[in-house]
Amino acid sequence: MRNVDRLLPVAMLICVLTIIATQAHAFSTGISSDSFGSTGCNACHSGGTAPTVTLTGPTTVDGGSTNQYTLQITAVGSQIDGGLNVAASDGTLAVGGSAANNTRTVLNGAKGRTEISHNHPKMSSNGFVTFSFLWTAPNNATSVTLNGWGNAVNGNATTSGDMAALATLVITVNAGSPTPTPLCAPTPLPDCRRPKALGKSTFQVKDNVKDAKDTLTWNWGKGAATSLSDFGDPVNGTTSYQLCVYDSVLSVPTPVMALMAPPGGICAGKPCWAAKKTGFLYKDKNLTNDGLMQLQFVAGADGKAKIVVKGKGVNLPVPAPAGPGLFAQDIVVTVQLVNSDGVCWEADFSAPAKKNDLKQFNDKSD
Repeated sequence: MRNVDRLLPVAMLICVLTIIATQAHAFSTGISSDSFGSTGCNACHSGGTAPTVTLTGPTTVDGGSTNQYTLQITAVGSQIDGGLNVAASDGTLAVGGSAANNTRTVLNGAKGRTEISHNHPKMSSNGFVTFSFLWTAPNNATSVTLNGWGNAVNGNATTSGDMAALATLVITVNAGSPTPTPLCAPTPLPDCRRPKALGKSTFQVKDNVKDAKDTLTWNWGKGAATSLSDFGDPVNGTTSYQLCVYDSVLSVPTPVMALMAPPGGICAGKPCWAAKKTGFLYKDKNLTNDGLMQLQFVAGADGKAKIVVKGKGVNLPVPAPAGPGLFAQDIVVTVQLVNSDGVCWEADFSAPAKKNDLKQFNDKSD
């Protein structure tokens, strides 16, 4: 929103617009904030009764943390539908939260920032139209104002009979946490959890002449007993992970790869981590953190636990060939996954490997 951006240079602007599927000018599939002015949604919508709008969520957050916010609009008479736009001057927005249905991401061309808008009408429930979204704070200490335009609309296929009101929320951002401390030790850690059967862990690294096609996959299956609590809490920004690969050269283990997955965060416009019924899932199609694409954790009893790690692309730290193959594997290659809570999982891959040349290492565990 050009005018509002000038008035509120550190603000997050939220404008809820009428969703009318049959008229393009009513922005039935959402709009970015560079398309309306200082009066917000009322630049297009008029003639209705102004609703009560509330904007709620944490008012003090840590830098880099991801938090949920809620915009709630009162239904007024026949004005029982709503939509939404969320724009941030800093930090990162993502679809999510307990009331994220009917939302999507849009791009503000003027600001080059991702925003949240609607993709379908949302009807009131118990007298309110409620939307949620996620916002990841910047790492620096600052103060951010959230401004919420809530527009109660009647869905009559015109912009008449609607009205918007504004709510604000001031958020204090504390300085963010530093980059997670590396977890890989100079030599493999002792007493890590291992597969309970031979060959139930596999490890593959491919070194392509085009770095964008480099890949890594580690499957840790039929694993030692692992409870859900052993995985810690990577979703809410407390537990980080690092995959550590050790090659043995002249029988001496040497660290050759390290892939770090920080806790929390936003990956490709969505939360990097998601809690599942029996574990956690990390996904990042942008491959930001050392080329990590996916981490899947499944808790289970002895022989039932499972971990999958996948990496890809130019950020993947593929080592230079250590001899006739990608790894020397002078006795063994060891792969460990370590978390910041002190828990680790391991598999060993002893020579000779299933395949170990200058383009690929592929083997099954001992």
